[in-house]
Amino acid sequence: MKLAMLNRIAASAPAPAIPYRTDAVGFSGTLTTALTVTVVLLALIFLALLWARKKGWLQRWTRTPLRTESEDLRVAARLRLSPATHAYVLRHGEREYLVVESSQRVQVMEHGEGEAGHAD
Repeated sequence: MKLAMLNRIAASAPAPAIPYRTDAVGFSGTLTTALTVTVVLLALIFLALLWARKKGWLQRWTRTPLRTESEDLRVAARLRLSPATHAYVLRHGEREYLVVESSQRVQVMEHGEGEAGHAD
């Protein structure tokens, strides 16, 4: 009986193939859209940074010196006293100023103000 059943199964038509999904090979529409949106966003960020630099909003993070309208004002020396405190010596013509800047305040002293009792 088992042998007769096996012969009938073997003589019957073969089972239909499993239908696999076929996708188009290559870039799909969603990938192209994602790349386009990414490029557009990067371009907008780049243009916004250029605009902010032109307005002077990025001056704190850039290493370029501040441009002054008067060329006789310049930074003669600078010293970092702590992570939040900096000291600068500014020269304007023949005069020198000491500027101490911290996160809470700024103090300016002209050269010779606090030197009573000190010899040069």
